[in-house]
Amino acid sequence: MDATIKRLQSLFYWKDLMHDTKNFVNRYDIYQRQKYDMAASSGLLQPLFVPDGVLTDVYLDFVERLPKSKKNKDWCSYLPLAEWWYNTTYRAAIKCTPYNALYGHKPLINISYLTGEASTEMVDRSLAAREVVIELLRFYKHRAQQKMKDIADKHKSERSFAVGNWVYLKLQPYRHVALAV
Repeated sequence: MDATIKRLQSLFYWKDLMHDTKNFVNRYDIYQRQKYDMAASSGLLQPLFVPDGVLTDVYLDFVERLPKSKKNKDWCSYLPLAEWWYNTTYRAAIKCTPYNALYGHKPLINISYLTGEASTEMVDRSLAAREVVIELLRFYKHRAQQKMKDIADKHKSERSFAVGNWVYLKLQPYRHVALAV
């Protein structure tokens, strides 16, 4: 609006120039559609979740027709184990496991440790210390993720619309986008 008023003031003069210009611009829909959006960018960052364990939360999107089981309705809890089995099983086509092909070494067996399970005190301390380090890493990852989210969301705003609301859609002029209505 300021740019329009400045342009008019450089070319014309009348008593209520500012008031008349504002009314004129606000009255017509076409000017509202061309108006620059001064609001913060929409859409807050949605960070990925922090995994519960080392290499335990990797997803496959090609699993189909999972078995129906009457005996155990909680088969979803076995999917991580099935995934681990799949990635650590030898494949004749590549002459190694998918994990070994990707990382260049055999996978570590990372089972959560409960203090006191080992028969040797030194092993017990070592495994308990490893669990403490893993929890500390999870804490740092959560903290870093929150910091990244705060920085990313600093210049953005959350917007929500109800069904039936009218909104202006701003298409980028350099992109060729077809909208189907």
